[in-house]
Amino acid sequence: MEELGYTQCHRDHAVFRIGTCGKGDWAVCAFWVDDETGIGSREQLDRVSSMFGRKYGISGKGELSWTLGMKVTRIFSRHTVSISQQSYIKNLVERFGLQDAQSVTTPLTPGTILTKD
Repeated sequence: MEELGYTQCHRDHAVFRIGTCGKGDWAVCAFWVDDETGIGSREQLDRVSSMFGRKYGISGKGELSWTLGMKVTRIFSRHTVSISQQSYIKNLVERFGLQDAQSVTTPLTPGTILTKD
């Protein structure tokens, strides 16, 4: 990433950035094992994609739909991004054998007032 002019984040070494958001030519890319998620200008994101294609023979172009086990849904007309962890939770339930567990919507009776006493 440094060869493209990106700077590594000091707090999270798997995050890289370039440019300034207000100037329109910017990007932030985050990596986790074999996942890369980027936001920013099309030009910068295309540069990253081209580099990965040259160096590793992979392409990452396309709309983000899954990352780190989470489903990502964008509705452009509403300018929204939604993230769902339903698949992750389902895997946890199966992993710990909780398929038949009884769910509880609220652990306390609605309206319960908690006090220090």
